Amino acid sequence: MKRILIAALAVCLALFACGKAAFNAAADLPDGILTLSVEEVGRRGRTYYVMASPADGSGARYTFKLAESFSARAFEPGADGAVYMLDYHSPADFHSQWYRLAKELGALGASFDFIFAGDELIFLADIAGFSPPDGWPMEDG
Repeated sequence: MKRILIAALAVCLALFACGKAAFNAAADLPDGILTLSVEEVGRRGRTYYVMASPADGSGARYTFKLAESFSARAFEPGADGAVYMLDYHSPADFHSQWYRLAKELGALGASFDFIFAGDELIFLADIAGFSPPDGWPMEDG
């Protein structure tokens, strides 16, 4: 009898864990905040998401669903002297390339401008400035 109860409990927990995930809506963001630091990019079932936090010191975290038509432009994580922005054309592309490398290099927390369509995140734009590999050229005085 005890084994049956344990098995039933395990099945209930598994079904609960596979339930529909709750995501934040664009309206959940404080007014005027559309630039957030990306802390995590992941996948729940077939849905990709981004967990991000504002730089206002509130410690708030938001989780947004990525649209199937999601794309992003970002410098390569951890690359000093990055000159070119890289394009990511799908949630899977951004997750498997940018996030994997950012996590590996300890470069999470990069700030992006967020663009929504309804409550789905459709575009991220890296706000880091251009940084030439040899520094800015000196100006003649």
